[in-house]
Amino acid sequence: MPMFINAANSKGSIARFSAMEKIKVEEIEAEVFRKRIKNIYVTVDSVTGEAVISAPARASVHRLETFLKSQLGWIRKQRAGISVMPRRKKSNFDCGDKIELLGKEYTLVTRAGKKPYGVYAAFENLEMYAPADAKFEYKRNLMDNFYASKLASIIPQIAEKWQERLGIRTESNQLKLIFKIVGDKISGCGKDIAEKNITLGKPLKFVYKRMKSCWGSCNIWKKTITLNTELAKKNIRIIEYITAHELLHLKEIKHNKSFNGCMKTFFQDWKTIEQELKIIDS
Repeated sequence: MPMFINAANSKGSIARFSAMEKIKVEEIEAEVFRKRIKNIYVTVDSVTGEAVISAPARASVHRLETFLKSQLGWIRKQRAGISVMPRRKKSNFDCGDKIELLGKEYTLVTRAGKKPYGVYAAFENLEMYAPADAKFEYKRNLMDNFYASKLASIIPQIAEKWQERLGIRTESNQLKLIFKIVGDKISGCGKDIAEKNITLGKPLKFVYKRMKSCWGSCNIWKKTITLNTELAKKNIRIIEYITAHELLHLKEIKHNKSFNGCMKTFFQDWKTIEQELKIIDS
């Protein structure tokens, strides 16, 4: 579920970045990554507002500047939307900071005792054991590991629930996707997905790690779903939404009408969920 906002001058997929440079038109500066692609694309990071251009390896600077100039209005519009998004105060993981976990807020207590370094749940508090001189990155890694462990403890049950609802079955070492909900339960957009049958040749794997620009991703070829450790801050309903979203990508790669229709059928509160997912830690 990408949190990048995209614009392109032609249809096509965006490959991974290779080399980088910068160009500037008026007040808009963009990083340029040259790749083996035919067209030019621009994205705006939905958290930082940074503009990033993906371009063919041999595209001239003039061509890039012309493209960026054509997208100035769109980039400004996206940045204006980002600036008014609700924000929460970002934690430095100091003693007394408020930390979110599964939709609830806890007070962080930092300790430098003999207990193995890490984060532990203790009633209304979260206790972080770390060296007295630990820097922000070290403490954030401890919190990421804690969030990953929490997700790993609940995702199997959530995934099983949504595999059942979406008709996803695991037989032996294969994951069988059979959507059984048809007719009046899923009508219009989404019905075509519900009627498809697919058998996956690999068992499904979940990975948890910090991700800069999305809440989750699905690699349909490796049958791997990656979830952002920050998702552990959210309530169970939102975690289910992201999990179901990524599972559904095993049936439909694109966010087309069928995909969105199917999601809206199962999550009629999707607007509220999407609004919550836009909240940024400032």
